[in-house]
This record gives sequence, C-alpha cells and structure tokens, in this order.
Amino acid sequence: MRYYNTGDMLEALNAGEINCLSTRSPSAAFSRKLAKLIASDYSTTTYEMLIPNLDEASAMSDVRVRKAVMYAIDRATLVSNAYLDMAQQSEVPIIPGTWLYESQSAVYYHSPERALTLLNEAGWTDLTGTAKLSRLKNGLLVDLNVEIVTYVEANSYVRKNAAEQIAANLRAVGIQATVTALSMNDAASRVKRGNFDLALVAVNLSEVPNLFPLFSQNGAINYSGSHTAEMDQLLSRTATAASEDELKQAYGDLELHIVDRLPIMGLVFRTGTVLSTRTLAGLSGMREYDALNGLEFVKK
Repeated sequence: MRYYNTGDMLEALNAGEINCLSTRSPSAAFSRKLAKLIASDYSTTTYEMLIPNLDEASAMSDVRVRKAVMYAIDRATLVSNAYLDMAQQSEVPIIPGTWLYESQSAVYYHSPERALTLLNEAGWTDLTGTAKLSRLKNGLLVDLNVEIVTYVEANSYVRKNAAEQIAANLRAVGIQATVTALSMNDAASRVKRGNFDLALVAVNLSEVPNLFPLFSQNGAINYSGSHTAEMDQLLSRTATAASEDELKQAYGDLELHIVDRLPIMGLVFRTGTVLSTRTLAGLSGMREYDALNGLEFVKK
C-alpha cells in the first residue's frame, strides 16, 4: 500500500491495517521506542555536514579554528536530541562500517578543553574577562563571531535544531555563534555569495562512493570551493586503484586528509527505519534503496 505522508502510515501501522513500513522521516523517531513495535535501522546516503567559509575574512579560514569547532561539538547529544536518534556519526563522507570506511578518521571526540586550546593557539583569547573570545587586529578588538546558516525543508526543523545545538556548543567555548535559518534557495544564495561562516547542509551521495563532486575543483557540491593539488592526487588514486587493497588504501588516505585539513566538517549520515508489528528476523543487508531486503524470509 502507498501512503503520501508519514503520519497516515504510522496511524495505519498502529491500527493494524499494515504490518510493516519503511521511512526516513523524523516523525517516526518516537514510534521506534514503542514496546509494541520492532524497529530496525538502516543507513542512507544523506550526509549532514558543516561547510566552512575558507575566505580569509572568515575565522573559519584558519584550520585550527575549524578543528576547534569539531572538538566543541557534542555529536552524541546532537544525534539523540536534534536528529532524534535517526543519524549515525561520521566525520568523513563514507558510511561507517562499510569496507571503505577508515576507522582512524574518527578523531574529533567532544572536548571543550581541546577546542579552547586550539582557539588560543589561533590567537583568540578572553581579553575582556567575559568568557567571550576576541583578539587585537590593527589596534582594534575583534570578537570571534560565527554565523551558522542553514535551511528548513518540508516543515522539518531537525536541521535548524541541529544548528542551534552546534551554536550552543560553540558559545560554551567562547565563540559568539548565531543561527540563521532560511529557505533552501536563500541559504544556497548566501553560500554562493560567501556570506556566511559555517553552513549546515545535507548532500545526497552516491551509493558507490565517489568523492569527486565534493572535493574536485569544479565539483557540483564543492560548496566551500576548497581545492589543492594534494586533494587532486588523493582523488585520482581512488579512481585509478587497480586492486581492492589499493582502493581501500586510497580511500583511507583521502579520509585521513579530510579530517586533518577539514575542507568540510562532517557530522552524520541520516538513517531510516523499518517498523513492524512482527519480528524482523530475516531482513538482511538493509540499505536505503532496499530497506526490505529479505522480507520474503520474515516469518508470518
């Protein structure tokens, strides 16, 4: 049966009209916790990340500040509170647990202390005794202000809530962070003009990893405009690898480079869920485009 909104689908499941459903909607987050329902989650290729403004006029152009932001963010709380436990942490645009994922890329644990140390190294200190960071530039006091631009889509405030939590994490280490939530078109226009410090966005990646659109010079979703010869070489190795071992090594090196230089600041992959009133034993290899794989083997 086909339903045109998640609410109707959940009502049908609770009323016994259907036995099973698959959805990516955050509306299903609370139903996942109901004792009478069985939930099984699956990964999607929707990746949520922060885009830094790399123009020298923005504080985000300093990699030490970008690293400080990554340490300041409490991802565990972000996943549970903002994304309602329908997300999987990942600092790189490769789904954790898949064979091309480099486990050593998970380097940014939540550490406000480490974040503050990096900010101090970058020249941002509490000069006024107000717990707000600033520095002197040409004899003038400049505050560390960061605007996070994001967008609301399909009446879902999940991403805005995520941006607000990130801003709160940044304020806790002395960064004066604010959030501006716009329509998708207006947010895209702001990013294109470079009128932002950080942009919280989502991109839909390919099922078979291909990171050229994210990091190549003319990549369709290279929103930060980051481009280096080293990145080109790393990308090229992922396209020319002649064996599985070479491919895994190439992607591993690329992922470690991403978390070191932070051309993007990765957060999470969104997840979907299969909800059922019956046991889901039999489902296997679930993924975004085949969430009900093995349904024929589920016991009636």
